[in-house]
Amino acid sequence: MGTSAGKWLRHGLRLVAGLLIGAGTAVAELLYTVAAGLTLLCVTTRPTTRATTRPRARPRARVLRPLTAGARWLTEAERRRLARFLDARITPEYGGEQALRYVATRWALGLLGGVVPVLAAIGAGFGSLLLWGVPVLGSSGYSRRVLAVLRYLGS
Repeated sequence: MGTSAGKWLRHGLRLVAGLLIGAGTAVAELLYTVAAGLTLLCVTTRPTTRATTRPRARPRARVLRPLTAGARWLTEAERRRLARFLDARITPEYGGEQALRYVATRWALGLLGGVVPVLAAIGAGFGSLLLWGVPVLGSSGYSRRVLAVLRYLGS
């Protein structure tokens, strides 16, 4: 393998690893977003009394502080992953509620980024079946059943 081919392969593997790690962090961000949303829902739907209207006893602010700290940590981990694996230029760090918003919106894109290499591997697997001489859409009984199911789903 030549130097340029090896460099290209290492770069491609690093990109795929970055996408798959991003899919893993997206699952963590989804769980964090659900937990943070439920926590904030409990706090914001709670009826206010005179004791909770004083400046020191604001429940939303008390709950937001640890939530935004966790969101900042997740955002910082995401920024490091983007810089390390995907060679992306990174914006300045997010603070406070902006980090919480970033985490809440990023998980969907992260999961999509993880689906892409998985589908590419499935496509490469089916393509390699053709190279090995396995009849993908041949006259075997299995292929006919698969085609019948696909026709049924298409109609």
